[in-house]
Amino acid sequence: MRINTLKRIGFYLLLALIVFVSIAPFYWQFVSSISLDRDLLQRPPQWIPKQPVFFRYAALLGLTEDATASRLDIALANAARNFRSGTFNSLVVASTTTLISLVLGTLGAYAVTRLKFPGRKAIFLLVVSVRMIPPISIIIPLYIFIGALGLMNTKAALILTYTSFMLPLVIWIMSAFFQTVPWDIEEAALIDGCTPLSALVRVILPLAAPGLAAAAIVAFLYAWNEFFFALIFTNTMQSKTITKVISEFSTEMGAGLDYGLVTTGGVLTCLPPIAIALFSQRFLIQGLTGGSVKS
Repeated sequence: MRINTLKRIGFYLLLALIVFVSIAPFYWQFVSSISLDRDLLQRPPQWIPKQPVFFRYAALLGLTEDATASRLDIALANAARNFRSGTFNSLVVASTTTLISLVLGTLGAYAVTRLKFPGRKAIFLLVVSVRMIPPISIIIPLYIFIGALGLMNTKAALILTYTSFMLPLVIWIMSAFFQTVPWDIEEAALIDGCTPLSALVRVILPLAAPGLAAAAIVAFLYAWNEFFFALIFTNTMQSKTITKVISEFSTEMGAGLDYGLVTTGGVLTCLPPIAIALFSQRFLIQGLTGGSVKS
């Protein structure tokens, strides 16, 4: 009895440690975003700020007028404008990448799972293996390719690059769901007069909705959080994404790195992916537990 009690206590202590390690960085990020600069330098650190401030949130969200009273106020206003521009660019890039990846990836997954042609498995493995290539190993060829197309400093460069990396993953996810859809269902649709494409849209995709949602979330999060290619391919405010804009807050303020502004941008940047994950949680649970087979 005592051994079971000790095991239970140990289990809860381990669980508490895991929760603390998982949540502490995000909590400290939020605390840093509402703390004054002098409070961030105190030892020991203040886990609950004595004087929380929200002027950084108001500035980045455009809830205050652009200040011109001091050099610091002007820098903060410029950083806020860049943040809003970067957020818009990230939304455009991430949404477009997700849409293109889902359309092409779904068609590709349908082809490798439903159609019969020579070398089908070899082509599938070749496409999926592309996702295993480290981005840094092909950055120079990609840079030359993007420059030759005249797409440098454009959102199209990021969309093209992100799609090339997300397509194999979407094909892999969707092919796994298509394989669980019984052929009899599709055959019945074909007998009723559906073409293969209409059967895919009307019959198979509704059954594979959890997989479609999972692929969309993965594609959006990758494009939203990606930094390496954005750093290399974008240098103008018309093309910079939010990840690169936040990395440049140190130069925007003109007096070294502003940790509070960086963490504020980080908190705001986390909100769209969190909202999407919460909204699509039902589809993710269905995909993990029940797959896409319906009877």
